[in-house]
Amino acid sequence: MTPSFSLRILIAALLTFPLITACATTSGGGGGGGGSTANCPPQLQAIPGACAAAGGGGKATNDIRMASVSFMKLPPAKPPVVGDDPALFLPGPAALIGHIRKSPETHPGDKLPASVGNAAALTVCGVTRVAIGTWAAITGEDKKVTLFLFETGSPDNAECLLSTLSDSNSIPVDVGHRARRMGPSVVFRKGGYAGMAIASGHGERDGELAENLSNLAAKNIPDDRAELQITGKLPKSGLDPQSVAVKAGDMGGNVHIRRWTEAAYSWKDKKATLMMMDPAVATGTAMSAGELLDKLAAEFEKQPNFERYELGAGKGVRFKGADGRWTEFIAAGKQVVGVIHGLEGDDRADFLGQTLFEAGR
Repeated sequence: MTPSFSLRILIAALLTFPLITACATTSGGGGGGGGSTANCPPQLQAIPGACAAAGGGGKATNDIRMASVSFMKLPPAKPPVVGDDPALFLPGPAALIGHIRKSPETHPGDKLPASVGNAAALTVCGVTRVAIGTWAAITGEDKKVTLFLFETGSPDNAECLLSTLSDSNSIPVDVGHRARRMGPSVVFRKGGYAGMAIASGHGERDGELAENLSNLAAKNIPDDRAELQITGKLPKSGLDPQSVAVKAGDMGGNVHIRRWTEAAYSWKDKKATLMMMDPAVATGTAMSAGELLDKLAAEFEKQPNFERYELGAGKGVRFKGADGRWTEFIAAGKQVVGVIHGLEGDDRADFLGQTLFEAGR
């Protein structure tokens, strides 16, 4: 059977193509101005037909080479750093098994949404931005885990948030630099950031989901500042390091102290609680330590055994409570220190002396 005319042309073209390609590879073809493999880079010479496709050299060859190199050596994406949008530290959309994340939100500190809770306390703790991510269950159930990630600028501010958002029934968990778990929620701090994860359920599994999500977020935060700056102003003898807490709220009374640092001390059978406050931060006004001490004295001067005194370079007031323990407030440098204790004689003098020295530095 004699092949048709069209079929004969197709067979001839297929038989001729390898010969054309081979010739073009050695001679450079006509599209590149008659160049040869001498004008073709070694990287392309090793690829059959590449020099011919590039036209034997010149601009076309360089364009192909550059495109190839650019494609193969794309620069890696830079990881987020402290100061970037805190939403960049949230775990990924599929980070939580069985859940998918909705698009995250970021809000400035002066425009916090109602969903974050006590905005006034958060402002006192120095919140500058908050990122919010919600992971919804893919099963269609009305279950979700929400993570609030607060940017605060310092470990002390982050600790303030942790203390404010957790309660006395919380238990410590190993997340970030410090964390507490309360049923289906976890609060943690890492460097100058604090996070709060809340699961919608109330079972043990819900608490585990909140803890897992918090752990993933903490690992994403590139801030290794763990120690509180205020710790350097606390007396060291008898200090329980785990008791140090920066608190926000209202201590009560007419002075309206809204932020302070609290720490517990113990020596054998003796105990004390110390409260340290920066007057300006504690009251939200340009108040000095001496002025705050005078306001505290006016608040407590009707208490039993009230007295004013001087101790070294500091001034103080104190009164004895119904339980027999003393409550004292001392102006020490730029700080005001409150101490609740049952110390007497040399024990009291030693502890207050340490307090004045450290706080006044």
